[in-house]
Amino acid sequence: GRAAAPLLLTENPLQFYPQDTPQQALASFLLAAQRRRYDVLVRFLPQSLTDTSKGTAPYGAAQIRQRFEGAAASDLARQISAVQRHLREPLQLSPDGGEARLPVGEGRAARLLQEQGSWRVAQLE
Repeated sequence: GRAAAPLLLTENPLQFYPQDTPQQALASFLLAAQRRRYDVLVRFLPQSLTDTSKGTAPYGAAQIRQRFEGAAASDLARQISAVQRHLREPLQLSPDGGEARLPVGEGRAARLLQEQGSWRVAQLE
């Protein structure tokens, strides 16, 4: 028989939560949050929260779970819903390209930072 043509992949199939662009990072963050993948959400935190070099315990999956399921859960759900509603709108890049903002209404914006080649969610609104 004929040999099948090789399959060419343009994206890494193992990277289910890409964060190469600000849009990908926000969409991936929302998907991981919806799936309660707190271990994955750690990758989207700014390094200032996950850095252990300052002698402080890093912000990890347990702390994220507490935010999503604890007293702040309803406020966080409202913020995620606001970002979801505006997700298809254009993001505003900073002049140096290291920060992106997605306006979500009422003078609020989701803010992302580019750190070590990946976009991270600094704030949801």
